[in-house]
Amino acid sequence: MDIYHYIQAAVTMTAVINPMIAGVMLLQMEAGKSNREKIILTLKTTALTTVILLISAILGQMILKFFGISLEVFRIVGGLIIAYIGFKMLSGNMLQSEVVKESNSLNDLVMFMTSPGSIAAAITLSAVHSPNHFPLTSVVAVLFAMLFTLVEIIVMIRMSKSIDMKRQRLTTQFMGVIIIAMGLQFALEGYKQFMAL
Repeated sequence: MDIYHYIQAAVTMTAVINPMIAGVMLLQMEAGKSNREKIILTLKTTALTTVILLISAILGQMILKFFGISLEVFRIVGGLIIAYIGFKMLSGNMLQSEVVKESNSLNDLVMFMTSPGSIAAAITLSAVHSPNHFPLTSVVAVLFAMLFTLVEIIVMIRMSKSIDMKRQRLTTQFMGVIIIAMGLQFALEGYKQFMAL
């Protein structure tokens, strides 16, 4: 497997999970608690999210086969879901102000990080890069994305007083453009393979 595919998968998974927004959500929900409590909470949250996404990556194709959904069709649907998330990031609909308003528990943070988009991304990556083998690319992407998320949230906890919201907004929108392109690429590749059947 080309290293490019691993990089592409890792970037896609990280952007879909959106560590910045997850970090802001945690800081908002756990305001008033000590940094140690926030870090422990972060460890628990990222561990649970990692397990859910790994299960999705490893068993996703088996679930598709059970329901009779072809990999080509799921690539199209999964790609469109990923592109839709990218459009939301680009338009500002996934910026922290909107997300945090409806977040009042740790469950919301876990649900945000294991959203249908994140699960679809894990399954789509396994379908695109490893249709007939162990989904190593998707597994590596999930592990990288969650490690990156863990480190970023801990850094945000340590530097919570100096978080630049404007920079955060620009970064989210920039990643949205990348996610749109990757999602559409997955969808088009799935369409071409479906038409070739």
